[in-house]
Amino acid sequence: MQAIASESGVAVETVYAQGSKAALLLACVDRTLAGDDSDLPLIERPSFANALAAGSQAAITGAAAAILPSSDRSSR
Repeated sequence: MQAIASESGVAVETVYAQGSKAALLLACVDRTLAGDDSDLPLIERPSFANALAAGSQAAITGAAAAILPSSDRSSR
């Protein structure tokens, strides 16, 4: 946690405020996928719940892709 705080330029208490290492990882993944810093987990957002209820696997994938932020693939 100290290394994360140092790399991030914040106090270690700030990192520990997120909770466990697992909670910190989940928050990072959630924020990356959602594209914002809302406290509402992606799985609890109405748009994502609707995507999961879309029916077929193809419909779910398409609906999820439509709501997730796009990445800039030109930098690869």
